[in-house]
Amino acid sequence: MSGDDLNEYKKSVIYKLKNLEELILRTQESLDDEFLQNLGTFLKLKNLDCSRCCSITSHGLIQFIRNSKATVKIDLSFYDQFNNKFILDLLEELKERNENLTLIVEDTSISTSIITVSIIFHKILKYIS
Repeated sequence: MSGDDLNEYKKSVIYKLKNLEELILRTQESLDDEFLQNLGTFLKLKNLDCSRCCSITSHGLIQFIRNSKATVKIDLSFYDQFNNKFILDLLEELKERNENLTLIVEDTSISTSIITVSIIFHKILKYIS
């Protein structure tokens, strides 16, 4: 679905596909927190590509991660709203997950190594406690 922006009709069609395991939505300007919240109800969604989606907030991403326990990979490449609070909130959410979560953060405002180290540190803390 890359390039061709989501309109309300396309969103309504996607909402009906509750058994989706992978959804590629890169470059969707109209992909926002409300849309992500609805995707959080997809119990089988394992991979989400929302790279270059500029309208998502870090709060919306954390809500999505909280609600979508089946999702194990999210592509956030070229996402420019990362900050320290997002990383701390992300680590807090990871405490509750049984599955690992892979974030692809190519060409973002945050260093990939920071996320990797934070997640590894979190896993060590989880193992110790």
